[in-house]
Amino acid sequence: VYSNTGELVGVPAMTEAYPGGFDKSQWGLRHIPHVDSYAGFIFGSVDPKAPSLTDYLGDTTFYLDLIAKKTAGGLEVIGAPHRWVMSA
Repeated sequence: VYSNTGELVGVPAMTEAYPGGFDKSQWGLRHIPHVDSYAGFIFGSVDPKAPSLTDYLGDTTFYLDLIAKKTAGGLEVIGAPHRWVMSA
């Protein structure tokens, strides 16, 4: 459990899982220098030199759009489904 400032304040079953305990001040949340979103997905990078999300995703956005930006009617499959069987 973390505070709203990112400090670790509790761990479920702390005494059972860590009988000797540990220093909770060493396990707080890290600052994420780059946080961005695309199509409802949230991306974060701890690399301060990371490229922008748009540059990083590049043409992959096409596939994310297929998954995340469906219309209310859903996806339309054109043509019959096919089954391919190849003998080894």
